[in-house]
Amino acid sequence: MADSSAQSPPIPLASPVRLLDVMSLAQYDKRGNTPAPSPAELNLIAGMKYAGKDQWESAEKKLLVSRDEALTTADCEPEPLAIAYSALGYVYAHTRDFDRAIEHYLQSLQVWERVYKNPTDTRLAEFLSDIALIFQLKGDDAKRAEFESKAAAVKK
Repeated sequence: MADSSAQSPPIPLASPVRLLDVMSLAQYDKRGNTPAPSPAELNLIAGMKYAGKDQWESAEKKLLVSRDEALTTADCEPEPLAIAYSALGYVYAHTRDFDRAIEHYLQSLQVWERVYKNPTDTRLAEFLSDIALIFQLKGDDAKRAEFESKAAAVKK
């Protein structure tokens, strides 16, 4: 993981927990309750708590467990996998490891596109904008423009 000890300006990415709220297709029971969280979701929550405290190594460890748990159920429960990938990307972006951040965000995007069965679903707009921002921070203006264009197209 890249060194984040130097004071760098914060990166304005949407929190994966917020993205989960926006992007999830979770089903509610008749009383409006969400299902009990899976082990992948519990580790995601723990990892994001560490991220909220800038404890990036601890966050990464919990999120890797979340991803591994989600991989065991990815065929029937792909959302936890998509969120685990984006959460890892979030951590890597905040530690300035932009290559790994992009890798994980793109893996998450592939899963979300399978979930929605539509690569232009409007719920992807903010996520695509975050990917564009990471490419901008990396200095890849062509890819930044590509993902800004994709984000604009799905907002319509």
